[in-house]
Amino acid sequence: MFFRIAMTVLLIVSVTVGTAEVKAETPAGESVAPARKVLVVAKIEEEAKRRALEEQVRLDLQDRGVEATLGVDVMSEADFASEDAIRKKVESLGVDGVLGFVVLGVDESVKTSSASVSVGVGVPVGIGPFSVFVGGSVPLGGGEPKVTRKVRVRARYFARPFSAPAWEKVYNETLTEDTTALIEYLANSSVKALKKKKLIPAK
Repeated sequence: MFFRIAMTVLLIVSVTVGTAEVKAETPAGESVAPARKVLVVAKIEEEAKRRALEEQVRLDLQDRGVEATLGVDVMSEADFASEDAIRKKVESLGVDGVLGFVVLGVDESVKTSSASVSVGVGVPVGIGPFSVFVGGSVPLGGGEPKVTRKVRVRARYFARPFSAPAWEKVYNETLTEDTTALIEYLANSSVKALKKKKLIPAK
């Protein structure tokens, strides 16, 4: 498993919106000013992959004239101890916004190239000659199993005063041994969404 389920709250407020994106707004209903300095945080257990994602996001933000600070460089485990600790750290960095990624989970499915046969599973329905076919199916045997992994990653952007997400989306993507393409996609897609929502400059 290349990404593991994050064990701590990523940022400040927990809001579940599925795969929908939320509108950019502040508690007062005012529009959010485009950010010039953003903290990028990826809650991924493997440090190499965490840094790779944060670095890719930084490159994409820099292309749009936004200064980015990497969480891997400035945040410790203690900073994720509580919502209050996270808020204090974010405030101390003087950033305009926070773009965070957290892994919600990895789903696996296994397929084989072998044939399958229907067999009785559980209590047969009735006593007729075809009752043996009632139930699920199991592999006949042979064939190499193919494991498909799908990773769910939630991206969230917080703008000052960091009281609620100004944008968020849950990605459900195929996970392979080489995560380079996945990392580039998550970074590119999220930054483009921030640009579209005018949360960063449209440069």
